Amino acid sequence: MKSSIRITLLAATAGLAATVVAASAGDLPPRVQVQLSSAASDYSRGDYRDAWFRFWTLALDGNAVAQFNLGQLYRQGIGIPADLQLARYWYAEAAAQGHAYAQYNLGLMYELGHGTRQDAIEARAWYRRAANADLEVAHAALLRLDGRTHAAPASLTQAAP
Repeated sequence: MKSSIRITLLAATAGLAATVVAASAGDLPPRVQVQLSSAASDYSRGDYRDAWFRFWTLALDGNAVAQFNLGQLYRQGIGIPADLQLARYWYAEAAAQGHAYAQYNLGLMYELGHGTRQDAIEARAWYRRAANADLEVAHAALLRLDGRTHAAPASLTQAAP
């Protein structure tokens, strides 16, 4: 039976809620499950540096969830100095592995010019990738970019279903 692990990190920075999404525990080796759970526990206790270190270690090993989490921490400056270029880097690493929320966040960064130049074409490409993974907010972003809706862009963070 496949179990699920939900790692949710909530914090407020500049009025935005930050959420780190879940991974399916059945798809991950037990060591990685433990590391992700430990990082979430560290974060919950306010031990942001240990959380960063655990995510960083896994991210260097190519774990897309950890890479996305690092993007979130760098974007918000939680436990580490905020750095939008590093946030974009880690989102891109996770997005290259098909992490839909990382793809969406890259689209939003390009749409708004956060940590990069503003580029609607690049934003559309990242939103399209996330929409192909059935991420509903990405579908809405594509409609907005195409002028079929006037909804404001969503936050850079999205909760996992």
